[in-house]
Amino acid sequence: MQLFKAIHLIFASVLVTPLVFATNANHLDSTSSSGMACEIMYAAHPHYKAVLAIGEERLKQTTSLSYQETAEFSQAFIPLTDDIIHSLIAPSNNDIKVSGQALVLGGYEGETVTSVAIKTTVFSETGHEKLLKLAAHIGYVYAQDSTLVICEGNVYDVDKNWTQLRSIEIKDQGKTLFFAEKNVPIFFGMMIGAFNSPENVGFTFYKDAKVFSTLAGSANASKELAVVEKLASWLNDLSNGAVELNIATKDTWVFFPHNDWEQAPLGESYKNYMAQESIAGLEQKRQAFLQAIDQFMQQKASRKYE
Repeated sequence: MQLFKAIHLIFASVLVTPLVFATNANHLDSTSSSGMACEIMYAAHPHYKAVLAIGEERLKQTTSLSYQETAEFSQAFIPLTDDIIHSLIAPSNNDIKVSGQALVLGGYEGETVTSVAIKTTVFSETGHEKLLKLAAHIGYVYAQDSTLVICEGNVYDVDKNWTQLRSIEIKDQGKTLFFAEKNVPIFFGMMIGAFNSPENVGFTFYKDAKVFSTLAGSANASKELAVVEKLASWLNDLSNGAVELNIATKDTWVFFPHNDWEQAPLGESYKNYMAQESIAGLEQKRQAFLQAIDQFMQQKASRKYE
């Protein structure tokens, strides 16, 4: 669905609005009317080590999809994710609202893939807990290395296990559009080249907003910002001023519900993030995913021979 273990998925860029959680009831009342925005990033294609959960042959098929096929695969499973959302969050729920899903591009460890961002607005501490449960369900069903939950605001008052990062967001403001989709992997490659390694270099590209977002740890934020600014300057010079990139930074808090597929080959660690009552029906959701993979692959094979 960035940095650290974020998953082979992501780091795309759907802009998020501020989110602050507080234990002070008066403060919560003052912010709950408008709510705070958070996102869940995930990839529908399973982790390559999830052999027992997905099946060896099925896993080979999903890991061999082309770039375009991965985008089609991600789009195909949005309805199943909607079913997972609705099973956990009723439309009448006042703690958290889900406004939709959007395909994004995500890059990690040198690979660019299509991922999905779930956009939510959280109104209470209970909504915050539901957000993490939803992320864990998606991680389990789709056999993810981890899902990425992003909130723009200090959530330490609710949960100390979040990680504070610096978000660097880049978008066009010049005469010539640089961040067309085809150029996103190029810019990612330029970043990797500047760091001389793909390690801990990731991004999310929000297609609709045309925003390229990357996350940096507090210790590396100034270094990564300097690299991005240098690349932007180089593109500006190369285009004789036609390409001009706007770069903005902000604090962001992230959480990674995750599973070690060697230690927990069926994804059991995700259950640590769930309430007992929400675990009911989890296996049926996984089976629905596996059946949908088989159907997608059958349709793919039939198109090949048309």
